[in-house]
Amino acid sequence: MIGKRQHTDTSLHYIMEISIALSLGLPSYITISLQNHNAGHKKTDESIRRPFQEHLARVR
Repeated sequence: MIGKRQHTDTSLHYIMEISIALSLGLPSYITISLQNHNAGHKKTDESIRRPFQEHLARVR
């Protein structure tokens, strides 16, 4: 239950950051933010970062 809640909060955090970044017109903010977030953990999660980059490539 706790793990599920943390996952939901993390997802909402990403959605809020993405919404803010796109509204400011700073798509690179997302990549930088995710890189900083991943550096905090000791792993890089391509499964999270790659779909965002592909989405941004389509949006641009």
